[in-house]
Amino acid sequence: MNATVLARSIGIRVRSCRLARGLTQRQLAELAGVSERLIRLLEAGEAPGIGLEKLALILTPLSLDLRLVDLECDGGELRQEPVAQSNEYAVLLLRTVDSWTDGGHDGE
Repeated sequence: MNATVLARSIGIRVRSCRLARGLTQRQLAELAGVSERLIRLLEAGEAPGIGLEKLALILTPLSLDLRLVDLECDGGELRQEPVAQSNEYAVLLLRTVDSWTDGGHDGE
């Protein structure tokens, strides 16, 4: 999965949860303390450079959680893999956005 696909996947999930909670983009932006434009771009998959702090601000009112999973630990030690600097952010997101939790909602 590349950064573009990942950004689109995040956007789809954010939009789905926002709509399920009956929120407009403006309302989510106000709750998160970010611009409505950022919400619009994120949902369109056009905000691949969004910082983790801003992403967390957006996920919180939606009861979404970003979890770290499958870090390929071996005996408690994290295996270091060479990463090209231009791809560090994409690799970080690929490793972290494996599991989205909907705040304990089981599709009810």
